[in-house]
Amino acid sequence: MKIERLIDGCKIEIELTSEELNKAYAEEKRKLDIQEVRNVLTELNPGDTLKMCSFPYPSHRYLRDDKIEEAEQNIMDNEELMLQISDQFQEIQVMCNSSYNKSMEAACKGYETIEVIAYQRYQQDWIRNRHYSEAFLQRIHKEHEEYFQVNRCISFAEYIDEFGFEGECYACIDEFLESEYLDETYMKSLLDEKEYLEYLIDQYQNLIYSICLKSVGNPFDAEDLTQEVFLSAYKSLAHFDGLYEKAWLSKIAVRNSNGRYLFLTAS
Repeated sequence: MKIERLIDGCKIEIELTSEELNKAYAEEKRKLDIQEVRNVLTELNPGDTLKMCSFPYPSHRYLRDDKIEEAEQNIMDNEELMLQISDQFQEIQVMCNSSYNKSMEAACKGYETIEVIAYQRYQQDWIRNRHYSEAFLQRIHKEHEEYFQVNRCISFAEYIDEFGFEGECYACIDEFLESEYLDETYMKSLLDEKEYLEYLIDQYQNLIYSICLKSVGNPFDAEDLTQEVFLSAYKSLAHFDGLYEKAWLSKIAVRNSNGRYLFLTAS
């Protein structure tokens, strides 16, 4: 397909193959879908994006306003999450035939980033390691039920974050992200294989992309190759000892990049 453009009085002709044209269309649609979700989230009140994406309660209680803004910006910067919400939005509209606003709100709800999943596992692990008796936990639940009669908007998790386990309570989300979340060995013990792969992507996607881009020199091929690297990593997780993730992933990236480079030069 030929595309003609007039630039500074000069006629420019660009010829694209069907594959190149499809890639261009797909990339443009991807950008529009991401921006559509971001536009909806931007209109919400501070803190609402965190709630809609199932961010844990301490983010609303313990984070300062600037930290809430930073956390919500991180969510909107996550392009893959924006695309997942967009896909879910389209499914809901088809199935429910509901209004635009209600469909988008429903699509946003229940999305948990890997940091949230890890934090919730950490909370469970913290409680488990305290070896509280069943009688004690039942008493805490009963106290919450009594409290709930007066404050119906307070969930059990919120109640525990507010009052603790008789003075003891796990770290809130920002403290968790600055310490436990950076402990890759601990994260591997908390998460299942699929979740751990998400964790590795969250931690190292930019690094792996830069290695791939340096090797193949093309952003489109580098993105595809980055996905292939993490897919290879996922298939090899059962044989990975959980040590030196950065070096392990970088080695896979270099090996796959060299293979892609040889393929491109040969063709």
